[in-house]
Amino acid sequence: MYEACGIHPVIVTKVWYDWNMKRIVGIVLSFTLTALIAGFFSRYDVDPHHDGIFLKPAIDMMEGQQLFKDSFSIYGPGASVFHFAILSIFGESLIYLKLGTAFAYGLIAGVLFYISSSLLPLFLAFGVILLWIAMAPYYEPGITFFIWPSVYALLFQLLAVAFIYAWEKKRSPFLLALSGLNVAATVWMRIPVGFLLYAAIVAYLILQKKIQNRNTFIFHFSFLIFNMSALLFLWLYGVLSDWFFQSVVFVSWWHSAVLGGRIFPLVFLEKMLPLSYGPISVWVLLPATAIFVLWKRVKNTQIILLALVGLASWVQYYPMNDIHHIYWAITPLFPVLFWLAYSNSNKLRSLIIALCLVSVLFLPDIYNRARMIRHKLRGEYVKIQTPSVLKGMLVRPDLYDKIKKQYFDIKMFEKKYPDGLVFTTAPDVLFATFAKNKTNCHPFTSNWGWDVYNKSFDTKYKEAIQQCRKEYGERLFILKKTDPICSCRD
Repeated sequence: MYEACGIHPVIVTKVWYDWNMKRIVGIVLSFTLTALIAGFFSRYDVDPHHDGIFLKPAIDMMEGQQLFKDSFSIYGPGASVFHFAILSIFGESLIYLKLGTAFAYGLIAGVLFYISSSLLPLFLAFGVILLWIAMAPYYEPGITFFIWPSVYALLFQLLAVAFIYAWEKKRSPFLLALSGLNVAATVWMRIPVGFLLYAAIVAYLILQKKIQNRNTFIFHFSFLIFNMSALLFLWLYGVLSDWFFQSVVFVSWWHSAVLGGRIFPLVFLEKMLPLSYGPISVWVLLPATAIFVLWKRVKNTQIILLALVGLASWVQYYPMNDIHHIYWAITPLFPVLFWLAYSNSNKLRSLIIALCLVSVLFLPDIYNRARMIRHKLRGEYVKIQTPSVLKGMLVRPDLYDKIKKQYFDIKMFEKKYPDGLVFTTAPDVLFATFAKNKTNCHPFTSNWGWDVYNKSFDTKYKEAIQQCRKEYGERLFILKKTDPICSCRD
């Protein structure tokens, strides 16, 4: 057949081999570069609140306590189970969770390169990765490298898209099943992100008139089976109602507190249109490109899928549009911007002009991140040796003094009362991980101090604290609210 067309099969095989090897090299290079950079910056800064609310439940599980029943987990079980697995392998230390998250960032980069290289030449696909790395949130001094479930949710989001891309080429139902499983995994990392992702993919199947394709049934079936299995496990584990309260009901209270009595549409609009360092906000430009792609009704089905998924992810700007949530939300749209510049450039000259324009738009943000890196690397940091749970982390002297004082106070208390209990009624739950006895008076181990819960919950919480006081007496050490040292700019 090849000879009849004037094409030698050896040449075809060589081209196929060379292209795939280059793609594999690109994936490996993207993973390695991202994981190394993220891993390097993951050591800097500790957030006693935001690091604590994920380190504490993982350590509690290590001590044999039940997630949700004994330890609070606001975003569902996914991240806590992942963190528990890391600590089980490497030991009870925050730096292992940080490096595990850096590894996840590396995987995200690899999948993002695969998606980008399906739409763009390989050199532009790698350009997507470089720009994405340059826009990362963890370069700024005082900004913590978050071990957040949104990172892992982003990985599953992109994997779901990648498997649909593969299905479009090979038409294997197995690939659709893998996509459905990854969408379900996204749900159990971040519930709203997962369901919005599912809605985006369903919208894509409807727009492409594939919703009635018999093979697409396997996508919905795998999504349903994963979720039903997870719910069944929580029910058998005896924590289904606790999970629902912590990951659904409590989150709704938290959102109400963020609104603060303001009108929802106005707050939502405000959160969805954040500023960046340049005159044109790149955080608004990226979703705008996706809207433009859908409005133009382009024929490329892959870019349509990515635009829909990106717009669904964009909703993560609400209710907290800090730099972390913006970065996680907007990642799927980086390739869309490059594709738009590439597809509208008929000649090399016009392509160079388009890419230069993209660079100019992002230049103010990249320049400011370069300055932040310089300040961070030149800043004064202390490497922690004790407590062991924070060993290897680099923190500012003021936070180091606070950690040292809390650790000393807890150890002196435990010396006096070896069977005592340490519990926190403050946001900074990280300090409770310094204690030998990890038992909790109440699963709600991190008290935000906001009016985010109703009177019934507040009453039960206070009753549990009083019961602890009655049971332990002087053997109870309460970590009360202190001057916060928080790296999150909400």
